[in-house]
Amino acid sequence: DADQVFKLLPDTLAAIAATEPARRDLLFPWPHCRRHFYRGGYQKILAAAGLTSSSRDLFHKIRRTHATQLANATDIATAQKSLGHANRSTTLRYIDPRYMTDQKTSAEFLPRLSFVPCDRSGEPC
Repeated sequence: DADQVFKLLPDTLAAIAATEPARRDLLFPWPHCRRHFYRGGYQKILAAAGLTSSSRDLFHKIRRTHATQLANATDIATAQKSLGHANRSTTLRYIDPRYMTDQKTSAEFLPRLSFVPCDRSGEPC
């Protein structure tokens, strides 16, 4: 229940502009009843794929999967920030420990600069 601001890539902004959002009230208008259409349609997709489709398996599962994968690839603090949680304990409820493997800190996740030693002649490597 808190607003979050995200920077969008130029390609994303161009794709949104191409949909002419100035000509409508909502960025992504949807004329159907949200709850019934989304839930029912998604449950049918899950069932057709042979997956469970209880209320716990719907859209919030995507959020929990995102939290688990992000925490696994980076760290819990990064997942917490991405989800917009004020408390680490809230984020920990989203993360499935069964899928946590080699958790890294944010510093370990960032790319490293490579250093190639040169000989003393001063020639570029």
